[in-house]
Amino acid sequence: MEFLTNENLNQVVDMLKFQKLERFVKLSGNIYPDLVKVFLTNMWIDDGVIYSQVKGVDMAITDEVWLSVAGLRDAGTIVSRANVADLGGVDKV
Repeated sequence: MEFLTNENLNQVVDMLKFQKLERFVKLSGNIYPDLVKVFLTNMWIDDGVIYSQVKGVDMAITDEVWLSVAGLRDAGTIVSRANVADLGGVDKV
């Protein structure tokens, strides 16, 4: 978020706040490249669910898992030409 503010992209910041995406943008932490490589190497997708196995641990990443990790909810407004004026400045970005 700080990067966006520094680049004078305040409208983008406002849109992210409106869409409740602030937490998703601020996610950070330790990255373990070797574990990510193993995850991606063993990954497969079945019926929209991502599966993998790392160090003998089976994993399934469903939509609910993504939403929980990112702090998002499965709801919102579909942006279209018909309602863009109601969303306040979305068409200007």
